[in-house]
Amino acid sequence: MPDAPMRLNGASFSRDKTGLVRLVVPWEVYSIADCDHFVPSENVGLPITDRNAEETEIGSWKLMLTYEGLVQAAQPSEVDSIEVEFKGNMAQDPIKSHPGFDKLKAIYGWEKIAGGQFPELLPGSASGGSAHGGGSASKGRLSEAFGTDSWLTAEGVFRATYTMRNAPQGLFDGVGTIIAVPRYWNLLGVPNPSNRNWFKCLPDVQRKGNAARITEEARLSGPKGWNKNIYGFSQLSRRSSGGGGGLSTGGLTTGSL
Repeated sequence: MPDAPMRLNGASFSRDKTGLVRLVVPWEVYSIADCDHFVPSENVGLPITDRNAEETEIGSWKLMLTYEGLVQAAQPSEVDSIEVEFKGNMAQDPIKSHPGFDKLKAIYGWEKIAGGQFPELLPGSASGGSAHGGGSASKGRLSEAFGTDSWLTAEGVFRATYTMRNAPQGLFDGVGTIIAVPRYWNLLGVPNPSNRNWFKCLPDVQRKGNAARITEEARLSGPKGWNKNIYGFSQLSRRSSGGGGGLSTGGLTTGSL
């Protein structure tokens, strides 16, 4: 049995949309110490980030070395090496959060009992008594809003993922503030939702060999927009988003992720 590790065929290479390269190279080695410490003399330009091994039938070990990172000397361009996505869904919010709640109360009435509810009968439709009085309930017009305590609202999360040698300076600036449109939103090729604004979330950062894989995230507001009095300051830096970071008279303020 030879003493020196031997390179095997069957290596695999992958490069994702953010420019992150993953290379897996098989070797035959002959001790557990080799499995733990062996580093090939050939330079592939990437650091080893993972290693795993299985013993073969002849008593040697098949060692899989994983390399990850960026191959380019310079960071990849944003347009060619970034992955963007928007995941939208419908959520149930309390009916009191409806932008037209005052109008709904005028149409259907509102009983301030047990947290509030729409009454069983439309206002002014009963000839006498109350909706819960027994005898008069059959003489009024039943309300289609009775029993409604929530409504469906559109919500969503935008994410932009890219890989750089190191995370950019100011990555955490503006976290927790209101912005008009997320950075890189235009790469989706769809219009920014109107009459809404966005909340800048804390980014996710992972070390991948010689590079940092970063995911920036922003959450879409409800119809009323994020409240500037609650989210009007950066939580991780002294720098706030441009334009005051919130809703202003006549529209939404500008900002950047």
